[in-house]
Amino acid sequence: MNPADGLPLAVDCPGANSRRTPQGNHLILLALLFAVMATARIAAPENLFQGDQEKQVGYVMDILHNGNWVTQYEVNGKIATKPPFYNWCAAILCRATHSTRPGVMKLPGLVAGAGLMALLYLLGRKLLDPQAAFWATVAAISSHHIMKLMWFARTDMLMTFTLYAAIALTVLVRAYWWRAAAIGAILGVSFLTKGPVGPALYAIWLLGWAIANGRMRDRRGWLQVLAGTAIAALIAGWWLWAVWDMPGFRNTVVEGELGSRFQASGQRAKPIWYYLPLIIGRIAPWSLLAIAGAKLGWAREREHWGRRIAWWAFVFLAFFSLLPAKRHDLLLPVYPPVMLLAGIGMRELLRRLSPRWLGRATRLAAVGLATVVAIMAVKIGGAPAGIFAAATVLAAVSAVALSRRGQQELGFLCLAAMLVFAVGLESWKSDEESTAYQHLHAALLPIMDEAQAGRVVVMDAHPLVSYLLGLHTHDAHLPDAAQEQILLLSGSPRAAADFAETAWTPIAEAQLSGKKDDGIDLYSYRLVPRQQEGTSTGVE
Repeated sequence: MNPADGLPLAVDCPGANSRRTPQGNHLILLALLFAVMATARIAAPENLFQGDQEKQVGYVMDILHNGNWVTQYEVNGKIATKPPFYNWCAAILCRATHSTRPGVMKLPGLVAGAGLMALLYLLGRKLLDPQAAFWATVAAISSHHIMKLMWFARTDMLMTFTLYAAIALTVLVRAYWWRAAAIGAILGVSFLTKGPVGPALYAIWLLGWAIANGRMRDRRGWLQVLAGTAIAALIAGWWLWAVWDMPGFRNTVVEGELGSRFQASGQRAKPIWYYLPLIIGRIAPWSLLAIAGAKLGWAREREHWGRRIAWWAFVFLAFFSLLPAKRHDLLLPVYPPVMLLAGIGMRELLRRLSPRWLGRATRLAAVGLATVVAIMAVKIGGAPAGIFAAATVLAAVSAVALSRRGQQELGFLCLAAMLVFAVGLESWKSDEESTAYQHLHAALLPIMDEAQAGRVVVMDAHPLVSYLLGLHTHDAHLPDAAQEQILLLSGSPRAAADFAETAWTPIAEAQLSGKKDDGIDLYSYRLVPRQQEGTSTGVE
């Protein structure tokens, strides 16, 4: 019986019955490359402004501060624009580790990224062959955009992992009824991660897979799909029922966030071809090998799975291109089939080129990448830049030496490591956002001790303020009475007026500035019990 029997039936998968590759160290090499990539990203200076991560952090803090597990709110009272599953994962980790360090906040993305790499390798072995699977995974690990999003406090990587977990179950596991239930549960979780985009992409993929395998009339298979859909709908429906009448949900999330995808205007409105240069540039040079892999898959009959994977990538890209609202980070679900095509291209490159030409290609690539990293290191400066430059030179020398010894695969793996070093070094560059984050952090350092002693209250301010002060277990409400002064930080210059009828006298202090493009201002007030009052309020 075919291991993929059922809907959709994977027929004649080249990797399905392949004997184990003689390169038994493939998994070890992939694990090492992933470890190098993760270390390079984790070691970089922190910048939670990048990629709107501060919103996700704020949602997690709302759970930790206020216990809002069903849905979260920003400090300005606006409801979260994304479902809560990522926030649940991060909040549970924060509780388990008693920490809200950036690494804990971002850990769900890294774990999901590791899972996605494993699924990509398994799909590559099933649909192609072990060598193509190996290079597809190498390409994914060393791609600029994937590396970036893997260490972000964002929902993108977790949603993409759930999507491909459902796809992998469909392709790799026999069509038992429990499989339909598991896929339905995974798609329900995908909905709770980033809304309907994950289930929608899976539905598109499943339809194409069924057509490609001639299973459109498989009644038993479609009954299983119906059962899985019911489970996914039950999970999504439970959450929608719980939040439907919450203040702002329909206006902000349904009409605003979801509706804007179909009626984009302003900066979100992009032309239909917007993603084409991005998908080439953001994962270069693997995008060029993917084009070669797609061409081979189209031209050679024995690469019919390459042809189907090319359709897979094209349809996913078309899905996002047809939506009026476009963002570069939405491309993540498109990358896995592109990487499988790159695996085909890399496999054929190693098979077809002679050792002489492979050696020349290795030397040329090594010199080019080393030059790029050297220029970057000079511009960035500092000890970390020197470490990355030295590691790049070592990888370049190793690539050339291995190539001359005929170990072309290891030589090209060293080139992939050089790509990882280049992206890791790029994470150290100082730009407006990273400067703003470090400036905000520095502005809060002088009051860190007061915050930890429970003498700082944050109201109506940016979520990173309470986060950076470590107030994840602090009661944000003012005490009824106190014998000592309390510091109030607010995002509004009129916040002190709220205390006119209280037992506190607000005295304006110097403004703390942590500006970003959209503006982050902090107004500092010393709240003095009225019995200690000996000066004017300073409130105009």
